[in-house]
Amino acid sequence: MIALRAFLIVILFILTACATQNASVQPNSEYVEIPNPALTMTPGASSTILVPRNYVEEGVPRGSELVKRGYQSVVGGQSGELRQEPAPAVQPAPAVQK
Repeated sequence: MIALRAFLIVILFILTACATQNASVQPNSEYVEIPNPALTMTPGASSTILVPRNYVEEGVPRGSELVKRGYQSVVGGQSGELRQEPAPAVQPAPAVQK
């Protein structure tokens, strides 16, 4: 019984080790390698990191830019103006008879 448990543990360990993904990222044209800005905070950190190319070319999007993008995706317009639609006409409620 003990041998069976040990065998199952070894099999589960092997299956788990085989199921993990490769953590290395292959650089491609969408990413650029830059010096790590947080290198001094963590002694074991790598000296360079990979970031998306558009972050280097255009800068990292900030809060106000993300809000504008979200608003434009919901509203569907490129202008910063609010579109107001006329309110629907309110119908008077019918009188309740006793």
